[in-house]
Amino acid sequence: MKRKAVLVLAACVLLSGLLALLIFVSVLAAILSQTSPDAQLLDAQVACTITGTRQKQDLNLTLTYDGLSVKGITGIVSGSGNFSAATKASGKQKTKMALPEASAAKRDVQTFMCYTAVTATSSDQYKLLNSSGAKDVGIYRKVNGRYVVALGSFYGSKIGTNYILQFQQTNGTVKTISAILGDQKADKDTDAKHQYHTIDGSIVEFVTAKGTSQHVSATQQQINRDFGTLIAIYRSGKAAVKLEGTIKETSISITGEVDGVALSASGTVKAGKVHAEGFIGQNAEDAGGGIYTGGKFGWPVPGHTRLSSDYEYRNCPFHGRELHSGLDIPAPLGTQVLAAADGTVRLSRFYGSYGNAVILSHGSALFTLYGHNSSLLVAEGTKVKKGQPIALVGSTGSSTGNHCHFEVRKGGSEYRNNTSPWPYLKKKP
Repeated sequence: MKRKAVLVLAACVLLSGLLALLIFVSVLAAILSQTSPDAQLLDAQVACTITGTRQKQDLNLTLTYDGLSVKGITGIVSGSGNFSAATKASGKQKTKMALPEASAAKRDVQTFMCYTAVTATSSDQYKLLNSSGAKDVGIYRKVNGRYVVALGSFYGSKIGTNYILQFQQTNGTVKTISAILGDQKADKDTDAKHQYHTIDGSIVEFVTAKGTSQHVSATQQQINRDFGTLIAIYRSGKAAVKLEGTIKETSISITGEVDGVALSASGTVKAGKVHAEGFIGQNAEDAGGGIYTGGKFGWPVPGHTRLSSDYEYRNCPFHGRELHSGLDIPAPLGTQVLAAADGTVRLSRFYGSYGNAVILSHGSALFTLYGHNSSLLVAEGTKVKKGQPIALVGSTGSSTGNHCHFEVRKGGSEYRNNTSPWPYLKKKP
């Protein structure tokens, strides 16, 4: 009987262990199958601004987007107000490239190779790395001020191709650098699409200064400190811009293309000065004529309409004289904070001076931020509906009392480009 009892007990223990193992494997598989909330930190559409002058019938315009500018867009306005304009001088342009979706790719791993490892003097790599514009800056090899990198052939194989790389750093900011292709990751060492290295999962490999190969660990640690998680790769070069539109009295409506990608914008022409805002992207024509129509966002703290600070310059108790980047809405501790519109949660955590914060993406490169909360009710990567509770009012971070700091950000990243919330909000309830 004792032996039978022991066998039964052993069987129970074995069954329990197997059950625990199955649960662990299931949970692990679920985690691995999920897309990281950082997998798509930039919207497909990119906000743009068109400025310039109209002198009688002559237009001279400049297009800016994500810190780049295309000048020399000139055209003629007809008697009916219609116009067409195009670049006659080269400008800067960038084309967003896809990042790998596979879990094996590690966006927070940036590897390196020392430029002295390239010894074939007749190769394009050697010529670039030892050209007159090449020099060591700290631990990095740069050419004409650009970081030299190696990428998989998916991103290009022509040595000397220029790129713009963006990294999300640990403090929440986005670091943007100019880079140049100095070497190519061998196809045999990369995935099927040739986007990342199959051994270490790295996408970007920096070419580093002379002597760094003798200090592998220290160099790798420094690279990790200098950068962070890769969030975007753009191939940059010259731009071809074609615009057309109509000017009626003081209003201007613009459609067109930037290197074949649709553009839509609208704005004003006053005293000969043109100012229009809109979007570049596959669905730019659907972006409300290029301007997000005002009045679509709901008030984030219903029943509490008094402002302690507006979107204006003020003397901040923490930072001195500055432009206050949003609206401060006082409310009792624990009051519900609601999503101003449907969106995706990009950030839900402690966020520096904003304290416990939520950032929502609403598409069309528009984001809203809700700061200083006592509690957060939503997780990063989840979808929310307009009017859904997402946080509770508090006074975390740089705050002198319970309130909701509400901010609107417009552009390619949720971490910058504050703008006045008033064009996007309904009137205060």
